[in-house]
Amino acid sequence: MTPAFGAATIKHPSAHQTLATPVGIERQWFYDQVVLNGADLFFGDVNATLISGSLYKYNAPSDVSWSPPYSQGLWRKLFPTFAFTGGQPYTDISSPTTGNVIGTGAGDNWKYCVARVANECRTGSSVSDIYFNTGATLSILHCTVSDSPQPQRQDVCIGPSPAHADSIPQLLSTATDVTNATRRNRILAHATLFGPRNMTAYPFAKQLPGAEWGLFNGGAWSMQHHGGCPLLQHLGGEEPTLPRAGLL
Repeated sequence: MTPAFGAATIKHPSAHQTLATPVGIERQWFYDQVVLNGADLFFGDVNATLISGSLYKYNAPSDVSWSPPYSQGLWRKLFPTFAFTGGQPYTDISSPTTGNVIGTGAGDNWKYCVARVANECRTGSSVSDIYFNTGATLSILHCTVSDSPQPQRQDVCIGPSPAHADSIPQLLSTATDVTNATRRNRILAHATLFGPRNMTAYPFAKQLPGAEWGLFNGGAWSMQHHGGCPLLQHLGGEEPTLPRAGLL
């Protein structure tokens, strides 16, 4: 539904590599830090349309496999919406108010609006229309793919956020069927700290022996040449049965 492919989200899975016997629970899990960097085919590869001033209309992807969420209001009751240019997020000002809610001038820079019914956001809008007012000079009028953070890239990405995007998942590698894997996998936190396109080029997460604690990278893109800032996370014990609240 909302893919977190490697072209959109960096993945560097890590398993605890120990030769100790007997094999501990830590050998049954792997850990990752999944950072959203954007993508073209399923987050919009068709150029945005300039309305006036700094106001644009965002267009759905050309690939019909990924266009349904854009024709159905981004499925906003199911998934959170992301919106950013480079490493700068937009503020959602969507509301039931009709008329020109989002303007064309600098006063509405870094805002976006999604029309749930006709005439929301802008007079004459249709259901599911997406408008954004950029505070940057766009050099690329659609969302671009990248295997590393590009906070300096002046494109625009708006879409339904993948469930694993900007998260720290813990996944069972010894599952014998899909049901078992689904029930025992979990997202520990949506905690990449600096947001889309602002993490290091090589985010890492590694569980420590016993699978009770893990390390993940808290470094910003600007710190990537300085090693980042490793942070310690409590995973809640060997079996992922505890609630996620308070694990970070």
